[in-house]
Amino acid sequence: MDESIVRNIIEVLKTASDKTVIYKALVKLRTDLVKDREGIVVFRECGGIPPVVRLLNRPHEKILEVALSILGNCCTDNECCEEAIKNKIISPLITILKSIPNPIVQCRACRLLGNLAKDHRKEIIGSNSAAISQSVCLILEENQEIPTTMMAARATKFLLFDTSFQVEFNNCQGFMILVKTLMKYMRNTCSDYIESEQVDAANVEVKTQTTGRKMHQPREEYFKEVARHLEGVRSDIFDREILKDEKEKPKNTDFKMPTDKAVLDLLGEVLKCIQIASEIANYFPSMGRCLERDVFPCLVFCSDEHNIFRSTVLKILANFAKNPASAFLLSSADAVTTVCHLATSSNLEKPLSESELQNCLSIICMLSGDACNRAKIRRSGALQQLLERAKNYSTLKEMSMILFALNNFQYDHMSMDLLLRGGLVGILIKELDAYLNSNDSKRKESRDEKKENTRKRKSIFGCANQSAKTSKVQDEITGMDQTAGVRPHYRGAFTPPPSNTAYSTVGSCSPSSPCSSRSLSPVSFLFRSFKDCDEDEDDYSPVCSDVGDSDDDESNLDENSEIMQLLTLFNKGDGKMEENSPSDNEDEKEASKPSPTDSLPLSTIDIIDNLLLRITLSIKNHPDLSKLETIKTIIEAIYVFGANNNNFSTSLANIVVDSTFFGTIIKQNSIHSIYQMTRTADLKSCGESLIDNLTTVAESGYGQGELVKLLTKGDLFHQKRAATIVSFVVKSPKLLYQHLTEYGVIYTLLNSVLNKNDEIRLEAADAITSLANTLRIILPTYDLKQFNCRKEFEEDLDMLPCQENADTMKFVLHRGCSRIPIKFDKKLLTENSDVFNSMLNSDFKESKNKEIHLKGYSVHGIKYFLHLIKLESEKKCAVIPPVYHFDSILEAYELSRMYILENLEKNLFQLIVRRLDEKSILKVFEWSLKNYNPELTGIAINFYLSCSDISTAEKAELFREADLSTYSKEWNQMIVDAVLVRCENIQNVGAEVLMYA
Repeated sequence: MDESIVRNIIEVLKTASDKTVIYKALVKLRTDLVKDREGIVVFRECGGIPPVVRLLNRPHEKILEVALSILGNCCTDNECCEEAIKNKIISPLITILKSIPNPIVQCRACRLLGNLAKDHRKEIIGSNSAAISQSVCLILEENQEIPTTMMAARATKFLLFDTSFQVEFNNCQGFMILVKTLMKYMRNTCSDYIESEQVDAANVEVKTQTTGRKMHQPREEYFKEVARHLEGVRSDIFDREILKDEKEKPKNTDFKMPTDKAVLDLLGEVLKCIQIASEIANYFPSMGRCLERDVFPCLVFCSDEHNIFRSTVLKILANFAKNPASAFLLSSADAVTTVCHLATSSNLEKPLSESELQNCLSIICMLSGDACNRAKIRRSGALQQLLERAKNYSTLKEMSMILFALNNFQYDHMSMDLLLRGGLVGILIKELDAYLNSNDSKRKESRDEKKENTRKRKSIFGCANQSAKTSKVQDEITGMDQTAGVRPHYRGAFTPPPSNTAYSTVGSCSPSSPCSSRSLSPVSFLFRSFKDCDEDEDDYSPVCSDVGDSDDDESNLDENSEIMQLLTLFNKGDGKMEENSPSDNEDEKEASKPSPTDSLPLSTIDIIDNLLLRITLSIKNHPDLSKLETIKTIIEAIYVFGANNNNFSTSLANIVVDSTFFGTIIKQNSIHSIYQMTRTADLKSCGESLIDNLTTVAESGYGQGELVKLLTKGDLFHQKRAATIVSFVVKSPKLLYQHLTEYGVIYTLLNSVLNKNDEIRLEAADAITSLANTLRIILPTYDLKQFNCRKEFEEDLDMLPCQENADTMKFVLHRGCSRIPIKFDKKLLTENSDVFNSMLNSDFKESKNKEIHLKGYSVHGIKYFLHLIKLESEKKCAVIPPVYHFDSILEAYELSRMYILENLEKNLFQLIVRRLDEKSILKVFEWSLKNYNPELTGIAINFYLSCSDISTAEKAELFREADLSTYSKEWNQMIVDAVLVRCENIQNVGAEVLMYA
């Protein structure tokens, strides 16, 4: 249509007063212009929106029909919506909805309202939420025309994203009206069909009575019938393969799917509204209570594999499954059976999409707290499906949800057998490892939080040492049960704090046992984030007729974030609703931010440690528990969270105390990792407790047999590994001496440490340290109160007493061809040493020449020796030289022995022992051998064996340096002799004590 003609027609609308002329002009514009996108643009640019909006105030139904139709088409364009709102279209539109009962007018008014609400609901609702909700509810309840009801439901779908409209709509019983609308068209009212079903049921009953008792059925059928109802049998015998032939339940005849397309369109809109209600019902309990019990069987019926609403209904069921009250009704409606069938069937006519499968899994997981539901899940094969999904999960939320479900099966032995055979332990360990080593910000934050919590707990190992040595830690505390009911993604304000019992309580509910009632099943806590409704795929095109118009442009609920805004408000603990909400983009950004209460990784880790503890307590001899990656990962978790988080440490204790795992564990290096825990202050008690558990097994007949088998018949690598393990875990002197002598454990350890390229070199170094601790080879401790560490050491040595008029002696130090004289007061020498007194006051050459000649000493050594004599005469503390002057201490010690200064010799000996470290030990050892000092030699050997203050790598390097030294042969022999003699002495002392006892 030409633009000039359009302007003329619009001018007629502005000036004409005759209703017939106005009507014809509107029809002309509707049929020839406002039928496609280009026509709408032309109409808007020519200024057609304001006059048509003013026509809504005319009480003429025909004019209203066409005007609403034009505006409905125009408002598929965003700019037209904005212009219509500027021209105050809302007030007359509400008046039309409230006062004109004409179904065609109501239909087109609802259509226009929906188009406006799609992108501009905040502007149109404002303070009109009560009036709009009342009008829409009235149309939904009283109107009998399907197209009108469908348009009202469509408008409701868009309006429900506004928080104020939600409240008013709920106050008007709008959600109840939606449910009644759904039930009205879904309920099966065909009497003939119902009567035929009743006749068939009667025939079946008569047939059953005539067949006699079940004992007369064929043996195979009877066996399957018995197996189908057994709850306490082994799952590896009566498994899904036997139970899959179970007869199908009769179809639900209370509902049927309509065949009329208009009715199907209406039901589609109603279901999308219910989907929104299912999400906000978790925050408005009254919305959840308005849903009748009958709606859940209807929804379950609509989730059938052939139903066109399957995707939407599965989302609704997934949302309601998170609500505790609704979860019970879903269980009563047998939703689990239908959903499990969908999730496990591989031959569906229309395969499940990824979104549908996730919703099915969500429903299964959330309803798994009920004992009856768990039996259905296991029998249907969905439990294996959950396990496979856990191996290849896509999001952390999905994994947390699956772990929550698996946690509910912990007391069901049949299910646990299935899970363990399906690789549950491997899944838990893989997820635990990912949690511990992930760089994800949420995981890091939750790790820090869990560390902080575990620091406040008391370690259980102090009180559990005695019982853990001989048996597994018993599950005597009911706190374990409370872990099972933790809903993933949620840690509410009412969650009890971590306890100091043997099992951390991270929730307030527990799964019921297989024989318990539903009332004891765990309360279903809701997820923080929800998936939104289906996308509105079909566009409400202006080309379509007014009555049969379809939906507008694609409407993704993820982009309509008022619901997310509402959830955010309630998560912050503010129950008030804000009328002036931020823009959609701001809402989306806010919704995407992690909430402080979103503790997904923390909940996940709590479930993992609870499941691992339960498995190690109740399941015996499962090979996955003794794998290297299992033990290594649990040890890493203990390092991260500390020994106070007793679930991991108790799980590891249960593993190592099981003798059937010992043969596998000793072939790994996990025992070395456990020993390293004893070298950490925070984990020392935990590591010692675990070593004690291993000692109990290793010193048993089975443990000794496994160790001897490796030491004698294993390959070279395993012989070395067995030698290190003997040193770590064997504490009995008799057994230890036998291993050291008969099987050459000590020689194997030394060879491994001294070989720079040996694979277990570091393990062997730690094994020698552990061996020394077992034999109580330690260094004496001395209190060096008589020494004083001063920075002026060099200055002190230069201030030796040597006055000009005093009688002095010269200590002449020979260094090659040169001679270095050092003067000292003769009186001090004679007064403090009988040797000096005899030498200097007699006919010795030194007395005549007043010179004492020394070779092989340093200037610092002589000065330090003389300085100590001076300080001792003055009754002052001796000076401790710096580390790089350690030779000075040795030289002073040698001179004190030479000149029989007993007090000085004793003090210097103690100083040498206290100042021993990795840099000075070789000097001390070589000096002691060179100067025939057996006491200091023994101290040096003990240091090599027991030094635990230095790192393992440094200790291995110390051993290698000693092996390459001048006294290598003597060092090796002394190390072996020290260990064997000490072990033999302890054994003999123990035998004597036993004999006298």
